[in-house]
Amino acid sequence: MSSHETTEAPGPSSPSRPSPTLPWEKAALPGSERTWRLLAWTSVALCLLVNVYVLWGTTWPAFPYDEVTLLQMARMLAGESVPDMIRGAGYYPGWAVLIAPVWWFTSDPSTGYQASLWVGVVVSLLTIWPLARIVGRFGLGAAPAVVVASIAMTLPARAVQADFSMSERLVTLFMVVAVLAAFRVTERPTVVRHALFAGSLGLLLFSHVRMTVVLIAAGVWLLMRIPRHPLQSLGGLAMVALSYVLANFAGNALNEALLGRSVSRGDALLERIGDSRWQLFMRTAMGQSWYQSLASYGLVAIGLVVVVALVWRELRRWDFGAVTFLFGGALVVVFISLAQWSNDFWLYVGPWVRLDAWVYGRYIDPIATVVVAIGLAVLLRGVSRAVLIWAVGLNVVIGVVGAGYLTREVPTWGYVTPAHVPGILPWWRLLPTEPWPRDVGIVPTLLNENRIWIIAPLCVVLVLVAAIVLRRRPALVAGGLVVLAVGGTLLSTERSQLFHEAEGRSVDIRPIVEPLVELGPDEPIGYARACGPRAGLESSGQNYLGFAVAPSPLLQVDTGADVTPDMQLVLACDRWGPGEDLGARRLDTDSVYASHVWIMPGPLQDEMASQGRLLPVAEGTPPAP
Repeated sequence: MSSHETTEAPGPSSPSRPSPTLPWEKAALPGSERTWRLLAWTSVALCLLVNVYVLWGTTWPAFPYDEVTLLQMARMLAGESVPDMIRGAGYYPGWAVLIAPVWWFTSDPSTGYQASLWVGVVVSLLTIWPLARIVGRFGLGAAPAVVVASIAMTLPARAVQADFSMSERLVTLFMVVAVLAAFRVTERPTVVRHALFAGSLGLLLFSHVRMTVVLIAAGVWLLMRIPRHPLQSLGGLAMVALSYVLANFAGNALNEALLGRSVSRGDALLERIGDSRWQLFMRTAMGQSWYQSLASYGLVAIGLVVVVALVWRELRRWDFGAVTFLFGGALVVVFISLAQWSNDFWLYVGPWVRLDAWVYGRYIDPIATVVVAIGLAVLLRGVSRAVLIWAVGLNVVIGVVGAGYLTREVPTWGYVTPAHVPGILPWWRLLPTEPWPRDVGIVPTLLNENRIWIIAPLCVVLVLVAAIVLRRRPALVAGGLVVLAVGGTLLSTERSQLFHEAEGRSVDIRPIVEPLVELGPDEPIGYARACGPRAGLESSGQNYLGFAVAPSPLLQVDTGADVTPDMQLVLACDRWGPGEDLGARRLDTDSVYASHVWIMPGPLQDEMASQGRLLPVAEGTPPAP
């Protein structure tokens, strides 16, 4: 056995340390220092280039809630006028605060959106540093640690998020920082380190309300540490509680200002937990495990086995270190993800048939980033054969359960939202293009419609086995995984771009509206939310169109009396009775999010009529094709 394999997990820690530490001591890996430095610089550069490649050409948000709500909140924070009728359950505003300065330099929605994507790239690159500090505690030097962290951030599960202006990358950054802060608390439990830990948790919660459970896990962890570190842990507990109060207050205050109400996502989650059944919970757990296996090329299993072994070690010593916090945080995040999706509506009876509801990964990905990086770190540094056997076995079992059982239940042909399951996108071309009856399960083969359930797990196991076989040459393994991470993200990008092309349609409204009126805070535009059937697009259309016409205020007009004298344009459905009664006429253009441009009586209507751009009154307003 080579020297870099002699350290096994778990094992005894140095008695001179004041708190439980990891059993790995730093040691130089095989391969020259120059090779590792070159790999470190190359992996960081490739992470940057891949993120830029993913976002290149994206000009418009694809999510009317997850993206547009935060973009509008950022506008509001920057001092711009935004509609006061944004729809949605609300979002905690960490990401909005970060991108708010973008709107000091532009009022154009497309330019502002693209700039926010670049901010996300910076956040992703910043995450490499604290992640490298974590994996360095597993025996890696500075350069190999940076390589590992860069690979974790280049995998599609992280890099595809560069195509979306959402909270995910900020959540990942603060999740990683919180875990690093927990390690520092464990190593030396000072007041300052507890304060940094609590502050990172507050920022994590401020970035997304679902991270509330991580603060609860942190509180439990600090309670467990009280017997050994009473004053420091009690002080840390008080600081975590204060972070919780402050983050909740600030998050709800900004939602009240934008939405007129506080965030309501917690209530919806409790309802879903009540609607769930243990059978659905287990099936969803199988599907999300399948996703995490594919998203990490199996590395998450190594990390999980190591984390469980270290937690057991800490439990036996009754001295709970950072790994216990990581394990507890992961447990509660996984529970929230499973509770969200393990109900009959999403899985079976809802009209929207979704594959991503079965294999959802977005909620778990931020904390899985740490587990994946730990898995790769110990693989390079050296770990017992038992850990590797367990890890390969877990991936094999997950693949077999997926192919043998889940395929009876899961509509593989269902809808896929790239941001929800970015880790499986390297294999998206294996997905079926035609549906079949929802209650029919097709046994997968290498060639039929369900082949992704065979081919993708097989690829994962082959990659993991190859990495294990070559582990005595860690630089080669790391270089190969850099290539796989980059290649996987490049293969995923086309699917994300197709999603943007299909969903980011509301950008078309600006070329229609801008030649008609000068968009500005004094040019009100109406939105007839209540008129006619809009195929469920009333709320999403309201968000998109309000974002598109800003800084013009988008005012809801439910009746003809709501139309103000200075309102020249109203965005309404194909037949708008109150407007027709007032003499409004529809512009002869395609619909955008089930809305057409109606022009109220006045000089603008006369001008458009003289140019033949309005539908004839005699023909009424026929439904759009």
